[in-house]
Amino acid sequence: MSTENRKTIAIRLEGLKAHYVVTWGELAERIGIARSMIDFLRFGKKEAGPKVLRRIIEAERAAGLLPAEPPHPTPGETHAQGVHALETVAPADRVARGARRDDRLRAALRKVRLALDELEKALEG
Repeated sequence: MSTENRKTIAIRLEGLKAHYVVTWGELAERIGIARSMIDFLRFGKKEAGPKVLRRIIEAERAAGLLPAEPPHPTPGETHAQGVHALETVAPADRVARGARRDDRLRAALRKVRLALDELEKALEG
């Protein structure tokens, strides 16, 4: 696996973590891999094998970060090449979606804080 693909895996893990708003340990449980494997992948110490990559892809599909249907291989393309194509799908898009989700959460938090402030004022007055 190239250095670029290792970075892509790390970005994809970051996107999943941001989407679910969980710790690395919770993300590892959600994906179904060891917490230590998450660190190995994030820091480029190990490559994602087919089983780990499949679990990451399944988690991304469940989160809506990838299409539900895998792309069909083109004539002459093997299944492994099709999985590799999924591995390199626009990680920046997933990170941007995570950022938009963070913005929505911040806006909701601001609304809750304003409502709490109004409640406190009503109780004091």
